[in-house]
Amino acid sequence: MRGFLFCIASIVLLTIHSQSFSQNKYDCLTDSIFTFKHDSLGLFSHTEMHQFMKDNEYFNPIVEGYTLLGTTVKQGFYYTPTSKTKIYAGVAALWYDGDKSFNYIDPELSIQYNFNNHFSMIMGSLPSMQHHAITPMMLNSENFLTKPSEKGIEFLMDNKHLRWNTWISWEQFLHPYQHSQEYIYMGNSLEYIPIKTDNFSLSLPLQFSIYHHGGQINDVWMPLLLMYNNAVGINPKLYVNHSVISLAYYYLGYKDAASHQTQPFSNGDGHYIRSMYASKHFNVSASYWQGYQFYAPEGEQIYSSVSQTIPLSTPSTDQKNRKLYIVEFYYNNQLAKNLHLLCGTEFYDDVINSILDFNLSLSLRYSGDLLLKNHHREHHSK
Repeated sequence: MRGFLFCIASIVLLTIHSQSFSQNKYDCLTDSIFTFKHDSLGLFSHTEMHQFMKDNEYFNPIVEGYTLLGTTVKQGFYYTPTSKTKIYAGVAALWYDGDKSFNYIDPELSIQYNFNNHFSMIMGSLPSMQHHAITPMMLNSENFLTKPSEKGIEFLMDNKHLRWNTWISWEQFLHPYQHSQEYIYMGNSLEYIPIKTDNFSLSLPLQFSIYHHGGQINDVWMPLLLMYNNAVGINPKLYVNHSVISLAYYYLGYKDAASHQTQPFSNGDGHYIRSMYASKHFNVSASYWQGYQFYAPEGEQIYSSVSQTIPLSTPSTDQKNRKLYIVEFYYNNQLAKNLHLLCGTEFYDDVINSILDFNLSLSLRYSGDLLLKNHHREHHSK
């Protein structure tokens, strides 16, 4: 089965041809950070609607299959007092098809300041998690569908030789004498690009994240949770006929640094190799993952050594060693102005358990702005 999947992937890599490319399959579903769409001194209404379906046909001992089918909606207003400043206020909601109530209704408030065309700061509700640009072992792409926006502080930089994103997200606030803990997720994604020409580039990614449950002002002692993940790698890319072919390698690490261990394994690591072809409409990749006692709280569960099956099995189905061959096929297209389609499938060949898992996904997303008032133009018209 592994040989069959990789042969199919290789054929597609050689036959697909297009005019431009997207290196991330989710790029078409996320808005740009650095470029404001309109002039300064404007008041705008912003609307997003994302219809999605993701069917995970999983039968391995780490994570069981499930289906996500629903709609996320965002409605808000933003004001641009200067060409570098954006103030946003709105609300976001998630509704699963067949459910009787909203999964969440979440307020969104943020201020973004672009120091220049390459460096930006955001406080409050943060943009899509896809902008963190870290490996799926450390951040689950499904968070884009199922979770409200992160709340905290984020800095982003993007220029010819450096892409950098660092953030602190407060997932749960802690009040005095509260019977709970504060939840904090923070990280850094840096990609240094020492070589970049029209036909070739070489980048060196460096990533880490910290997941923490703690606090000193709650009304009862609770064990501290503190886990680290990191990744370092190399990623050469070849640009051919307005498409890109890349081959990436990452070494990843995991450490449970809490005084009271909360996970089955206190440390672990993994190796990830990925070949990818990306064009204007297609994104195809073939990958290999080998993990040993690896765990990431926010990562995609299928790569983990810690079982998340429901109900919890006795004895546990945790697996120290994980070996997966992965093949992904994705197609995206802009159907109309502000309306994007993304569909695809992923295959996971679990070597140790001799299981072939797969998922299917379909997304349709609208994102658009409506000018309500432009003070700059009114000033000139008087």
